[in-house]
Amino acid sequence: MELKHWLQSSFKELKMAINLRKISDKDLVALHKERLNKYKKEVSIIRDKEHKLSTKMPDLMAGDVDDINKIIWPFYFTTPFVEVLPSTSISRYISITQEAAFVWTALTRTVFEKVEVGPGVFEWNYVDPNDPTDGIVEEFEVSFSDAQSSRTFFHDPISLNHFGYGTEPTKLDSPMLIPANNNIEVKFFNNNSTRTYIPFITFYGYRLRIKDGRDILGLMNK
Repeated sequence: MELKHWLQSSFKELKMAINLRKISDKDLVALHKERLNKYKKEVSIIRDKEHKLSTKMPDLMAGDVDDINKIIWPFYFTTPFVEVLPSTSISRYISITQEAAFVWTALTRTVFEKVEVGPGVFEWNYVDPNDPTDGIVEEFEVSFSDAQSSRTFFHDPISLNHFGYGTEPTKLDSPMLIPANNNIEVKFFNNNSTRTYIPFITFYGYRLRIKDGRDILGLMNK
């Protein structure tokens, strides 16, 4: 509450009190000082919360400041299931629902290879990045773009092997805000002529209600 508005409200209350009973000048000054000290205390509490918020938001510690969970909370999206056949490309979409915007901070990839183990019988083999002999997703690339504007996030598709996994996520240099009701197009390129892959990309971040927290995104980069 701005000081001007607070004073106007305070004086209205004082006028009501004067109309109800007579107040001496000394009591009137004392009452006003009491209300002014209360206002200063409330302002001090707000400033303290702002300081805490500015120090905590780079790590996005949801819930650190009172009711912060009401406007920002941890969230993730994962691309839908898809088999990417040899020498093909295919797109899948992440839909940011109307509930809140999405602040994208990191991503991971999980990849399986579809392998035929018998006539018409297949199994999924997890491509473990820690496997020194078979931990590479061969000739497989991915690109991200804004589905509405077709604006790409990278100049060219990037090898899936460049992205983190599980406990080793790839962290964005700067958080990216994806507005509500928007879609991210994830396009997979399987340039391998013999292998079929089943990739999953998980986008980590936070949901943010813009109308309640327009200044929060700026704090994340301070």
